[in-house]
Amino acid sequence: MGISIKYLSFFGVIFYFMRVPDHSYSIMWTMNNIIETRSSPRPLDESLLQNVLADMKEMDYLRISDLQLRYSISFPKASKIFHRLLDLEYLAKEETGHKGHRILKENFDKPVACTSCGKELGLVDKFEYFRFVHRFDTDSKYVNKKLDVFLCRDCMVKAIDSLLPLCKLNPLQEGK
Repeated sequence: MGISIKYLSFFGVIFYFMRVPDHSYSIMWTMNNIIETRSSPRPLDESLLQNVLADMKEMDYLRISDLQLRYSISFPKASKIFHRLLDLEYLAKEETGHKGHRILKENFDKPVACTSCGKELGLVDKFEYFRFVHRFDTDSKYVNKKLDVFLCRDCMVKAIDSLLPLCKLNPLQEGK
């Protein structure tokens, strides 16, 4: 069974009803951009990521909708891949109108390593990592500095285990 999309326009808001083979029904609504969707996608698999990166070498621009339609995946999965591509600097941050984001092919071979252990991350790990970026303001000990932490799964667990005892309020929440 392939992807099927039905849509209905109502006062400038487009409602998309999408059936994706490996997902339950997703309902998406937009007003220029997709605002929200409800679905439970499966974890990312390596063959999908390899196909996306291989296809991107032949493209100049990319949008989330391109991923959805080309690979018959739900909005949440396409959005996760798309935002990881932005984080990995495989896409330019600025959007170029209706074309989408420019693909930065020169960054595809750039290695990505865990800030803590230094281990170079494999393809799937690049998309399942934890990244924290913060720019410090003038009221900080670290004025005009940028903290860019990129952790593999193992180091993320260690960091959380170290951070939790320092917190008065538990930052871990159940669910999504």
